[in-house]
Amino acid sequence: MENKTVNNNKLSQNLGKLFYAIATIDGTLSEIETETLKQKVSDNWVFSESNEDIIDAFIWFSKNKEYESEECYNSFIKYKQANETLFTKTLKEAIIAVAINIASSFSKTNKAELMLLAKLEIEFEKEINP
Repeated sequence: MENKTVNNNKLSQNLGKLFYAIATIDGTLSEIETETLKQKVSDNWVFSESNEDIIDAFIWFSKNKEYESEECYNSFIKYKQANETLFTKTLKEAIIAVAINIASSFSKTNKAELMLLAKLEIEFEKEINP
């Protein structure tokens, strides 16, 4: 049971990190992006066990301001690649849906956000090679 909690906590932290990367890729973080994250994560049943942890991680990154968007994205991808079995089709679809909502919440989706979303979708489409 502890292992599952640790895995869920790490997953939540990394999802918060990813959503922070999406929100800040254009160099700004708007209040509407933060509110969209809170609403979409809270409304999404896939995240029901860990939605507060995801939001808390996102808020921590936004207050800390030590980490660049690209650094956060790359860190998430390393975590994802090391933990492929956690990323079910349903989870991937939920992540993409939340990411798209965050990106389009403030002045619609810009070029930097589109590029990062495309990179994420490509990463999620990769097959696991044994």
